Amino acid sequence: FLNRLTSADPTRILVVAKLPECLAITMLVHSIGRFATRMACSAESALAAAGDFTPEIVLLTTALPDLASYRVAAALRWRGCQPAPRLIALTEDISSNDRGRALAAGFERYLTAPVHRAALESALLGRGVPLPPRGRGSRSGSN
Repeated sequence: FLNRLTSADPTRILVVAKLPECLAITMLVHSIGRFATRMACSAESALAAAGDFTPEIVLLTTALPDLASYRVAAALRWRGCQPAPRLIALTEDISSNDRGRALAAGFERYLTAPVHRAALESALLGRGVPLPPRGRGSRSGSN
């Protein structure tokens, strides 16, 4: 992945969140490096954008209504595209129920809000805080 930062083709990142958060996260991504980004503010727009854009990384809020975030994550992860995108959860809190759903949906990392630049950069470079296994503490400080 580090080689992608200097490659001619920027890493493709899909940011899925409610509008104000989506804009803030996208701006933060661009402050870190040269990335190609798309924004989506709903489950439907996320799946449509992923079909056209084929993201390598998806930053996905867990705050979409009716557990839509987890359905979107599962659909993106298992839709048959290889390699599947890396899924990073954006969350205000991660309870044991949320952790189980996140693991089942394929999230590999999570960032707690408010997301700080250093934590986002670390996650994008593959050094972020992995999702803790079940049975461990309900929160892990990633910021």
